[in-house]
Amino acid sequence: MAYASQAGTVFVSNERGTGDTAVDGRGVRRIGDVNLGEDIGNSQYDPSAGALYVAVGGNNQLVTIDPARMAILDREDLEGCSGAHGVQVDAPPRHRVFVACENNDSMVVFDLTAKRVSQTFRVGKGPDVQALDAASHQLYVAAESGELAVFDTTGDSVTKVGQGNAGPDAHSDAVDPVSHVVYLLRPFWALFC
Repeated sequence: MAYASQAGTVFVSNERGTGDTAVDGRGVRRIGDVNLGEDIGNSQYDPSAGALYVAVGGNNQLVTIDPARMAILDREDLEGCSGAHGVQVDAPPRHRVFVACENNDSMVVFDLTAKRVSQTFRVGKGPDVQALDAASHQLYVAAESGELAVFDTTGDSVTKVGQGNAGPDAHSDAVDPVSHVVYLLRPFWALFC
């Protein structure tokens, strides 16, 4: 899910469907759908650009949506990405988006200004959710395999800092912006396996 604050709309990715469902964040009612294709990945809102970015795994594209009009603004191919899924927007001055690619265990850096993939990295098997600590410029890419890859996003180029085992099925992560603690979540069903 992604909350487009300027539009007051929550966008819910339909991984097995064909797009994002828009929900009125004030009245909590469905207001429509944005048809994107197949195998919809994560969505993330960028308040500085007023845009919503969605990974579409069926055609390995990054789709840009105007949340106020629920209209597609742009579709860009993610060269070197197979199974586009996780999305993380970098800090505003960098103008880039990170996309985790499930099928080829990689993460691509997409330059929003040049409209192309600028870097590609290997990450854990089945990368999923990404989290950015904007203050420390650290990007965390969690994977279904339980591996966590860490990147430094400080400069114009991204640098891989390290990668290691974070625990079984630890494929969802979040960063506390105050304490800078990284949390890795396991799916509820995994607790019983």
